[in-house]
Amino acid sequence: MTNPYNNRPHDDLPSYGDYNSAGSDGQTFDQNFGYGQPGPSGYPGYNDPAQGFIVNRNPGAGKRLGAFAIDAILYIIVAIVLVGITAAGDMMDFVDAADTWNQAGQTGPAPELAMGNFYLGLFLSLIVWFLYRVLMESKFGRTVGKMAVGITVVGDDGQKLTTQQAFIRNSWGLAVAVAGLIPFIGTVALLGVLATLGILIARDPQNQHLCDKWAQAHVVTAR
Repeated sequence: MTNPYNNRPHDDLPSYGDYNSAGSDGQTFDQNFGYGQPGPSGYPGYNDPAQGFIVNRNPGAGKRLGAFAIDAILYIIVAIVLVGITAAGDMMDFVDAADTWNQAGQTGPAPELAMGNFYLGLFLSLIVWFLYRVLMESKFGRTVGKMAVGITVVGDDGQKLTTQQAFIRNSWGLAVAVAGLIPFIGTVALLGVLATLGILIARDPQNQHLCDKWAQAHVVTAR
């Protein structure tokens, strides 16, 4: 019996090399067999060695939280330094006043620390922290925390974010940081926002939170 499926000449069938070039009939075959082959600057599905990232491998909330925690440690260090600079005189005056009060038998009202310069130092540290995130993401694509865990931020076109995109993407952090100056309420607000962002990232197909979408930004795995 003749096999009807063997009627086509073998030389008409595409070989392995045809998938990287034109076939015998002049047809160009997709190198990736039809998968993950967008335009030269498309996103997602585009790997750019020059940019040093692998897309379609969006890190989850846990990895991004780890990067945020590392950056938060850097912020705390900067805050301590700046508060120490701005409020050093007030703290020394408070220590001297407390010592005098103790030597006087703790009579009269207890001395209080002047908080104006303390809050000034915290406010300056927030500005430095926000500028650090915006400039690092727009200039290098990632902060120190993101470098440590191996992730980076790109736009829809696969390129580094513009300054405006980085500003929009980190706007949530600035709002929460300002609220954080309020005792207790700020801490609750920070934890609530972080939990909300984590849920949004986990539920999104490309692991984006709301500000990522507004900024047209994607956090991806870096090489």
